[in-house]
Amino acid sequence: MVSKLEQRGYTVVNVELPAHGTDQTAVAGRVPKYYVRTLRDQALLPVLQDLMLRATPVQKEYRLDSGHTPHLTAVEVLSNIIAEIAQ
Repeated sequence: MVSKLEQRGYTVVNVELPAHGTDQTAVAGRVPKYYVRTLRDQALLPVLQDLMLRATPVQKEYRLDSGHTPHLTAVEVLSNIIAEIAQ
């Protein structure tokens, strides 16, 4: 059966995710991770961002004075963060 997404030209990929509550420590260490905390985010409140950070260790946390969409509202600052990470 072809999904509505596939009918519209999107590729659908099934990804196996670990069960809820599974220890992510072994997986988390394979790829360096960075986190951009959005300080004025109303979609992902600070308490939820804290939970995400506790669940998966990161190399560095960046704090950005923006809402949930820094790729639209803080383009230059976010681009500089990404460029720093890429080096």
